[in-house]
Amino acid sequence: MHSIHRPTRHRNSKFVNSPKCISAIPASTALHRDLLIQSALDAHVRSIEFVDEIRHRGRAASPRSIILNRDDGRFMLDILGADEATDAEHDEDPLETLQSRGISLLKISPEQIRRGPRFGNARRIWEFCNADPGVRQRERILDRLWDRGPQTIYELELFSNSYDVVPSLSALACADL
Repeated sequence: MHSIHRPTRHRNSKFVNSPKCISAIPASTALHRDLLIQSALDAHVRSIEFVDEIRHRGRAASPRSIILNRDDGRFMLDILGADEATDAEHDEDPLETLQSRGISLLKISPEQIRRGPRFGNARRIWEFCNADPGVRQRERILDRLWDRGPQTIYELELFSNSYDVVPSLSALACADL
């Protein structure tokens, strides 16, 4: 059995970073952090970028935006009710700017972010984002998945002769492997 090294880190960091992120992305609230983590673990998300501002007609149209590049297009995240209300005339400028850049607005409610089992599973997996599975265990798990396709955790535990492959699997998922 190989032990997993879990580096010390701040559990509620204000930044989320993964191989899918262009750079570390600031999470202004716990809800934003959970959404970023879920997006980083989503197989359909190819990359995540942080845009400090989008300019439209000489002024900032949408400050501090998160853009997801997914299989089905580019989307700017908008958590409903998470930001201060803006007046209606300013809401159209950002949409026009986004559309001109091929970006759609993806509105998500806090309830959607907190919906299980995705919410709990993503948090549990992310606990091991800095874990370092041994090279041998990592290669064995990845080879097994490549050869046989999706497996249950139980099947992988039997194959790897380890009683707990969750830390290794979680670290691999966080590394986008």
